[in-house]
Amino acid sequence: AAAVAAGDWVIQVASFGKRDNAQALEQELGADFPTFHARAQINDQTWYRVRVGPFASRAEAENVAGELRAQGHNTLVQQLD
Repeated sequence: AAAVAAGDWVIQVASFGKRDNAQALEQELGADFPTFHARAQINDQTWYRVRVGPFASRAEAENVAGELRAQGHNTLVQQLD
């Protein structure tokens, strides 16, 4: 899925082995945040990473990550490859 904004920083909120689970969380978060999922191959398994962003700066991503943590989500701020 393509990201909806410009920038190099994203927040990973979850990673699922089933695409349906990733899409459900993406839809839930999408009402409040720019959200997408990205597919990754790890040890011959496919994972779907739910991400928020991208953001222009790490500071902006960290700010939104704080909001997500306050809602009970785990977060990992990272720069896109």
